[in-house]
Amino acid sequence: MSESKEISKSLERLSRPWTSIGETPPSFSVLEVARNIRVNPTRVKRLIQDNKVLGVTINKNQSSEKGFKRAVRLADYRSRAPGGGPVIKRRVDEKSLAKKLKNIEITRTKVVLSNNEQETQNKNSNNRLIARYLGKAEQARSFLNKNNSEVNQNNVDNARKSTNALMDSIEKTSVVPWERPARIRQLFFEGFLNINTPIVINWICPRGTSLRYDPETERLYRLYTQTDPKDGFDSDYQFTQPKMILERKLARNVGGRLDKPSAIYLKIMADDNPYCLYPACLRIDGEKETMQAIAKYTNYSEQRFIKEMWPGAILVDTWSNLLGPEIFSKYLKIYEQTKIEDLLPYLPSNIIDIMTNILVDHTNPDPNLPLIAFRQFAIDCIRYFAVEGYFLDLIFGDNVILAWNDSTRISQTIDALRKAKGIEPLPKFYVLHEKRKDGTIVDNF
Repeated sequence: MSESKEISKSLERLSRPWTSIGETPPSFSVLEVARNIRVNPTRVKRLIQDNKVLGVTINKNQSSEKGFKRAVRLADYRSRAPGGGPVIKRRVDEKSLAKKLKNIEITRTKVVLSNNEQETQNKNSNNRLIARYLGKAEQARSFLNKNNSEVNQNNVDNARKSTNALMDSIEKTSVVPWERPARIRQLFFEGFLNINTPIVINWICPRGTSLRYDPETERLYRLYTQTDPKDGFDSDYQFTQPKMILERKLARNVGGRLDKPSAIYLKIMADDNPYCLYPACLRIDGEKETMQAIAKYTNYSEQRFIKEMWPGAILVDTWSNLLGPEIFSKYLKIYEQTKIEDLLPYLPSNIIDIMTNILVDHTNPDPNLPLIAFRQFAIDCIRYFAVEGYFLDLIFGDNVILAWNDSTRISQTIDALRKAKGIEPLPKFYVLHEKRKDGTIVDNF
């Protein structure tokens, strides 16, 4: 077996404990890789630098400070009198130091597994949405090749003006400070310049029955097969309400250009609710029947939103369809593995109480439902938000802007798992809430 293949096999063995549970493996030192296959570390580093090992790169953002300190200690020369005693002379052997620095720099160099699969998934997810948005295959092919188009100064000036106008509008209407505004500005600028297509998203919960209690699972649940799409939609959305007027304005601003949208406005139908929050409904009504009912509601919702908002300015798609069967299965597995204790260090200390109060106020439940079930419901919702936020990075990368439409008091939940894994919070703004003159945010629960 060639040395390059041996290095690949070594990295595969080292990363298996993480990849076997769907996690991203850490970076490994050249010394770790070399020891696993008994190849000289210098040779391992050279092969990776020369791109002889597919899918592996050198981490260029590592600090050499600790390596330098260790090299100095190893090259420290001390002279004592015959028979021992105090140090008479002390110096750093420069020749020894240079050699040890080089060895430590090589052995401590970190190698990174490049995630080509994730990059491909991000690109495919974006392109699929763009193709749906534009409708016709010929238009889609033309649009997907826009990165090759010429960018002149007039385009840049117009894109900057459009971006400034949109940012000013968002800043004036965002009811709480937005997050990562520099990234939001960059994404919209690239969108207006036609070199990228950012995705502005929020979620829709499929309409179901009122909450009920399942003694078997000791959890709350709702059913979806009993809800008529029109009745459910009309119950949740009245387009004369201030909140919907605000959303119509946002959808037209970010996705109103039908030929080349500056961004795609995407509403994600949370068809993972039955699996994560209300598993009893799958047992009672059946998985197939439940998912068919939600798909029917999704199709009806998209037709109504397009009619009421702006033709072509909005897409509605299910979370499972965006992820695809394989990644959706991985998503459900990570949700089950994620414990509330994993997330609490990244959230306010009273987040469970906050979420419980919001759910009680928002759902207006039957007073006979056990309160303890709402606490478990709140914990499940926190885990649910956190894992969704993490998987947005897996399928779209840092190309998403979140137009938050839940209570502003719980927006941190969607970033908790991202923070735990060292991923930046989602860029977000809060323009879908009405704010009274006294500063009160309407429907913020």
